[in-house]
Amino acid sequence: MKALRDQRYLLWLLLPLALYLVPLALGYAWNSLLGPNVLNPPEGYVGRLPSIPITAESWGTAVVVVPFHARLGEFLRTLTLPLWNPYQGLGQPFAAQGEGSPYFPLAIIRALLPYSWSNWVTVGMFGLAGLFVTSFLRGLGLTARTAVFGGIAFTISGAVIPHVPRDNIADQLCLAPILFWATAAAVRGRTARRFAALAVVSGLHVLAGFVQIAMLATVLAILLALVLATEEAPSRWVGLGRAIAVNGAIGVGTALVAFYLLPMFETMASSHSQNLRLVSCRWYSATRSCRPGSRPACSTRARCRMTGTICSRSPGCCRCCWYSAVSRRGAGDPRMSG
Repeated sequence: MKALRDQRYLLWLLLPLALYLVPLALGYAWNSLLGPNVLNPPEGYVGRLPSIPITAESWGTAVVVVPFHARLGEFLRTLTLPLWNPYQGLGQPFAAQGEGSPYFPLAIIRALLPYSWSNWVTVGMFGLAGLFVTSFLRGLGLTARTAVFGGIAFTISGAVIPHVPRDNIADQLCLAPILFWATAAAVRGRTARRFAALAVVSGLHVLAGFVQIAMLATVLAILLALVLATEEAPSRWVGLGRAIAVNGAIGVGTALVAFYLLPMFETMASSHSQNLRLVSCRWYSATRSCRPGSRPACSTRARCRMTGTICSRSPGCCRCCWYSAVSRRGAGDPRMSG
């Protein structure tokens, strides 16, 4: 009972959840299908009249999350592996498309529940993330009051509120403090149970549904392990060894979900993207200076492959001509061909 009384301060973490639960209980929703959208009103309205022929917002839930939920639910009901989506264009990979993970537990729960309930699942994830932020800060030596403030601040911060309807990004952001907590716990404890917990959390973190954020948070967790281990170890070499062991557990967790990562990497390598040419141009131009003769010569009346305009500047000085020249360098790569 004394231990429970000592943890009563965690009840304060329930207070910020009212910011989400009260609108949901009143019938509002952070999605594009049910009730008023309190986060993003329909696009294209000037006064009472629409200025575009469609009012569903075009960059988030209407075109990404809602179809993902519907398709994943169909996969689950038919007991089919979520590998291919025949309804997008001429068909595209589903599990390897990078916008949401069909293997993440909360994504499976949302797909099995009515779509209007997905916000409740996301808010529950916010509360869990706030709890782990508080625990992580307590482990770093902060007082209970300061740690609770950190947990509350994360729960209602601008990092998570804009992504209530984009639940894959919300899940990914909420897994980051859990990964940091598990990393710090493994550095302090160095037991088989804590290493196993870190590996599991690391795998779930990669599966959360937005691999770009997962990569950045994993890099931060690796650096966190290095800093904590070297600070608490009696010598630098001992600390480095402990950091390597902890980061090894993070690597094991990542390797356990290779079935999700490797197809995604293969899709990135084999899919056509018109942006690959532009990325090559930016890298190549960044490695060259603007001195005369440092850029390849090009015609002063060439048509830019990027904008379609006619270049009339001096040879080698126009960005459009420079782009065309770099594009010709990669013409042998099928991914670089227009």
